[in-house]
Amino acid sequence: MKKLLCVALNSAMIFTVQAYDQIPAAQGFAGSLTLAVDSSSSKSNTSGDKFIDSLNSSAKSDSGTELAPGFELSYTFTGTRTQLFAGTEHGDRGDLGAGIRQAVGSLGNLRASLLLPAGEEVWQDPYAVGVERDDTKTSGTGMILGWEHIFESDFDITYSQHSIELDDERSGTALGLTPAQRALLSREGDEKTLAVSYHWVPSDDHLIIPTLSHVNQDLDGGAMAMDGMQFNLDYTYLGLQDWELGANLMRSTLKSDDVNPIFGQKQDLDSYALGLEATYLRPFNLPDWELSAGLHYSKENSNIKFYEGESTGMDVALTYTF
Repeated sequence: MKKLLCVALNSAMIFTVQAYDQIPAAQGFAGSLTLAVDSSSSKSNTSGDKFIDSLNSSAKSDSGTELAPGFELSYTFTGTRTQLFAGTEHGDRGDLGAGIRQAVGSLGNLRASLLLPAGEEVWQDPYAVGVERDDTKTSGTGMILGWEHIFESDFDITYSQHSIELDDERSGTALGLTPAQRALLSREGDEKTLAVSYHWVPSDDHLIIPTLSHVNQDLDGGAMAMDGMQFNLDYTYLGLQDWELGANLMRSTLKSDDVNPIFGQKQDLDSYALGLEATYLRPFNLPDWELSAGLHYSKENSNIKFYEGESTGMDVALTYTF
């Protein structure tokens, strides 16, 4: 089972009603452990059902349930305002990451981290029709550079980059395409995102984070390379004594660079996603625990029907914070 999009809803307890700053005031270790169960159903021709009978048919549903453990660990040096951290980058598809965050006076915080992206299974040749498609795994590395709490404000600028490598990239082989045409379908390369976000706390009960991003899927295949804009809006309500309620909206529009040699046109891809989450604080009177449940939905609309997709699901997570 593969997801199309991931809507991440992180706890708002790390924020305060003062100016936004991710470096805590207390020295020492801090972190959390999370165990989540995620049940999803998705439709995708590029990573879904093993068998397709037409390049013009809608994708079949693929569903399943999986465990998703996660952790965060940090150590803060208050004298130098330095934070070392490692863990699961929840906003980056479950990647493992480690890095450093350094306060630079009134300029804000600088952040740098390296990522080991979570690999996924895709088809060697997604366009093989009438046969069982063979799968392959993706791999790569990544990094995140950030300027947070800019000039002691609530603005962040973040640049992230992920490399994508496939063990066996055979796109277009079953259709008898020429080497030049197959090269246009290569899914290897880099994904780059430049994002600007603002942490707005209109009152003690509300946290709103809009984020505007430029997305560049700089892939080797010109027909698969895409770029465009993405907008995210995260909202958390903190006005209930034992609950936090959250919502996330995402909308993106991407366009490909070159004409697809199979479908004879450039691809336009419009995506949107919605996530809802409720977190129960201190369940069973345990002061350092949280129990959360969420729903998510995503949709990808394309002028080329083969690339359309949809995903729905729910998750339940238990988190221990120390």
